Amino acid sequence: LLVMNRFNIEGTVAALKPTRINLGSRQSLRAFLRENLERLRPDIRAHEKIDRFLGGSPAL
Repeated sequence: LLVMNRFNIEGTVAALKPTRINLGSRQSLRAFLRENLERLRPDIRAHEKIDRFLGGSPAL
């Protein structure tokens, strides 16, 4: 969803709200991404918008 929404956080959160996954807020999406950072594709993990959204990600 991040890629499909061109790394637009608000668009991704809006797309997740009607799903059964409880990621319908910025805070829950941020927590989920931080917990699963190593599972993200390298291009997503390295994207500047994701890095900024996460407040600067730790080096993997």
